[in-house]
Amino acid sequence: TGQPVMRPLWVEYPQDPTLYPIDDEYLLGDALLVHPVTAQGVRGVQVYLPGKGEVWYDVHTHQKLHAPQMFYLPVTMSSIPVYQRGGSIVVRKERVRRSSDCMQNDPYTLYVALGPQGTAQGELFVDDGHTYNFETKGEYLHRIFRFSGNVMTAR
Repeated sequence: TGQPVMRPLWVEYPQDPTLYPIDDEYLLGDALLVHPVTAQGVRGVQVYLPGKGEVWYDVHTHQKLHAPQMFYLPVTMSSIPVYQRGGSIVVRKERVRRSSDCMQNDPYTLYVALGPQGTAQGELFVDDGHTYNFETKGEYLHRIFRFSGNVMTAR
């Protein structure tokens, strides 16, 4: 798309003037909204979830939240507010490691966050992480995941 991976909310929702002054939240990719905790001693933050008719899921509790809404959330330096957009599938590796090399053979977990229509979509792209063989030799794995009608497909 040419858009940066990390971008302000108003880039995705230019029709929502509530977002213009918000400079302490950002979108990470198409699926994640992050509200970093950047100051020591902060006890809570105001979180705004954009998108009329959209749903967001707290990635820690999996609580479903309807947008748009603003709310106060108690936080600590180790409890960063992160929300997954409904309608998305996020691929994660769960095991915390010291390097990405150590994670190479760890399993993937798919987090499916259903949208209002009960569907979701996401992508996975994997290469060796070291060379340009993905570009020069076509050595990579690319999958598109879709969830609809209680069925997950990958192609």
